[in-house]
Amino acid sequence: MSQPPEDAPSIADALARRAGYYAEAGQHGRAEQQLRRALALAPDDPLLHHRLSMALSYQDRDEEAEYEARETLRLLPDSAGARMHLARLLMDRGAHVEAELALVEALRLEPELSHAWLVYGLLMFKTGHLAKAEQLLRRSLALDPEDATAHAYLGLVLADAKRVGDARAMGAAGVALDPGDAGGHALLGRSLLLSGRPWAARAALREALRLDPSNDVWQAWHRDADRACRAIYWPMYAFNLLIDRLPGKEWAVWGGMLALIYGLRAAGVDPALVSRITLGWLAFVIYSWLARPLVDRWIRLLPAP
Repeated sequence: MSQPPEDAPSIADALARRAGYYAEAGQHGRAEQQLRRALALAPDDPLLHHRLSMALSYQDRDEEAEYEARETLRLLPDSAGARMHLARLLMDRGAHVEAELALVEALRLEPELSHAWLVYGLLMFKTGHLAKAEQLLRRSLALDPEDATAHAYLGLVLADAKRVGDARAMGAAGVALDPGDAGGHALLGRSLLLSGRPWAARAALREALRLDPSNDVWQAWHRDADRACRAIYWPMYAFNLLIDRLPGKEWAVWGGMLALIYGLRAAGVDPALVSRITLGWLAFVIYSWLARPLVDRWIRLLPAP
């Protein structure tokens, strides 16, 4: 078996620097090639494994990225940053319990790691624990008040919690901190859409897509905002905002309408009036089925300016 050259460490360092240049340019495939060459010379370097994991995750090769993240921790078990990165990968594949354990361990190792608090907050938001998500994101901001991403995600959490004013202010603060961050504009747009401001949401999402036109999720959010800006869809948008605030959501509305109709009949209210209310409700139900295809056809015929 051939032995590595005596200057293998310096060659590996040079390859790692070259990989860094490729990564900064967004050429993650080329960065991967350089890092694999470096690892052939220095297979026990945890930083190289970590950087390779990052390069693979940018290429959506999450299974390989997770393997390299675990290799990093095998070689450097006390790395809080590596545990946080592993947690992100676990979150993406839905392993939420294991992701939380990785984050708890990362924060035990480095309690002041603000980004770990941020990722923990995102995990709680993803799993529907809004109050805990807010608490964790505020802890992240206490450690790093200039973190635009934490502001943006906290704005989204507050919007989901129906705290409209706070959500707008937090999202706007994130964009003000980093106006060139496409993600900040996208999260602000989503917060605005959830809080009843579709035109401002559409403008923010349009800016996000100008900065990064390839993001499929933001494109879907922009389509949602564009629908809400069309008159034919306004009643449906308002209805969705309303039921999102009700326990039981649409089931509460259906139950309430049935109770109202039967209650009016039992109370002896004019049957003609009850019939008009019933027909009006049925007309709205039919509209709710047709609103989405109608507005989508409108958008295809008359795109937003």
